[in-house]
Amino acid sequence: MTKISDNLKEHHLHLPHIHLPHIHHRKEWSNPIEFLMTCVGFAVGLGNVWRFPYLCFKNGGSAFVIAFLSMLFIIGLPLFFLEISIAQYSKFGPLEIWKAVPMVRGIGICSLLIASFISLYYNILIAYSLIYAISSFLPTLPWTNCDFYWNNPKCCVASSTIKNLSGLLTSVSNCPLDSESPAKQYFNNYVLNISNGIEELGEINWKVAVSLFVCWLLIFLSLSKGVQSLGKVSYLTAIFPYVMIIALIIRGVTLEGAMTGIEYFILKINTDKLKDLETWVDAANQVYFCLSISQGGLYTLGRHNSFNYNHQRTSTIVAILDGFTGILAGLAIFSVLGYMSNKTGIEVKDLAVGGPGLSFIGI
Repeated sequence: MTKISDNLKEHHLHLPHIHLPHIHHRKEWSNPIEFLMTCVGFAVGLGNVWRFPYLCFKNGGSAFVIAFLSMLFIIGLPLFFLEISIAQYSKFGPLEIWKAVPMVRGIGICSLLIASFISLYYNILIAYSLIYAISSFLPTLPWTNCDFYWNNPKCCVASSTIKNLSGLLTSVSNCPLDSESPAKQYFNNYVLNISNGIEELGEINWKVAVSLFVCWLLIFLSLSKGVQSLGKVSYLTAIFPYVMIIALIIRGVTLEGAMTGIEYFILKINTDKLKDLETWVDAANQVYFCLSISQGGLYTLGRHNSFNYNHQRTSTIVAILDGFTGILAGLAIFSVLGYMSNKTGIEVKDLAVGGPGLSFIGI
């Protein structure tokens, strides 16, 4: 043994230096409820209220709901739990966590870029919503008639139901097939102020610009003190959407013909769409989108948890609320589409209100 020790001294054996990064103490959430509410506000939001009804309309209503709920628990819940777990135990963000595997460090950079792009256009949507909120205080709602300066000759308000010879109520529309509703023209001609083509740049849309500035200012104030301020704001951002959705549902289901839209949304299963691969691909994309998986945000939130926090329970609650919120938003939008179908005499699936602006036109 002494001989081996002497040999080691003689040859000056040096062990490789292993550098362990110093982990700074990170601020933790004031209480577990704030983390739960922040995750709910982070996952449950415009992805449900804005994008979910649009994809339902595109993919046959109830067929997409079945595909979405399946993907939510097969793909969404496990990945959501995985990202929170990695962040909570490592205390690293999206850029630092992938240093463990240098070959794929680009994943962290890509997730940061994705989150940046999503933040940019999400705030645009919130800016639109702010314009609608302000306009709703006007004496006459600007999306209910064709008497405003942004309306053109194509604008038409459909007639109400009348009694036929047998005494039954029927829906008769006095609008031509190429007509546009006041809600559609308000969104396209007033809020967006769409030009005739890409060659016409037009002028700055000041109402959207000011609204967007207000949105970014609110975000800055919410994040000014890190998780301490974000946790307090999350009580509003997590609860307020449910108040608005429930109000929209109450208003929507009281409209004439609302059940027609609700049947298309959740009661009548389109088996052809259910067998279509595109429906399942859109459902998987929506799960990634609304739960904010692979975007880096969950790493940022999870690393501020205490080491022993029960994030499994939080992940399950958020996944269930996410699916529940999508269905609530669908009820709110499709009840209005049923009303539009009843007023125009056009079936819900044939209404020309598809696209990302569906929720704004429907509301």
